[in-house]
Formats: sequence, C-alpha cells, structure tokens
Amino acid sequence: MLDPELRDELLARMERDQEVRLRVPMGEPLSAELLEEWERVDGDNTEFLKRVIDERGWPGRDLVGEHAAHAAWLLAQSADSRRRVRPAPHRGFRSP
Repeated sequence: MLDPELRDELLARMERDQEVRLRVPMGEPLSAELLEEWERVDGDNTEFLKRVIDERGWPGRDLVGEHAAHAAWLLAQSADSRRRVRPAPHRGFRSP
C-alpha cells in the first residue's frame, strides 16, 4: 500500500540532496561551509533511510511510488560512507 507521507519525505530529501550538490562550482574546490552542509545532509539522509529500512523494508515502488523509489536509491548512493545504508537482512532488496 502506498505511503504518501514517506513518499513526500523521500522526494523532499532528494530535492535537498541535489540542491546542495548542484551548488558546487564546476572546476572549483568545495568551500568549508558547503562541505559541512553536504556532510550534514548526507548524514541526516543516511540515518533517515536506515530507519525506514529497519522499520518498513526497502522503500520500493509499491510503498512509495516510482519517483520516490528512485529518490531512495539516489539517497542510498549518496549515503555517508561512515554510516553506509544496508538493507535489513530479513527483508529483500532490489533496486527501484
């Protein structure tokens, strides 16, 4: 069954993730402030996605719809490498 609240949250997080990444000037180093924001966004998204997976399983198409399932996949790819997202062992995992 579709969870519209979770769908909306994933889409908002994807939008924020991309907004931060697109602020990086081409060919220029990250400023300390932008790097800090980037790491904060990735860390928050990583913890959020880990909680979702632990509680609900992978947020795939059936749960959040096509676009938000893609958002979850994007957030997993951008996950904080120190807190990498892993699918819950008792639940199946497949890309959206």
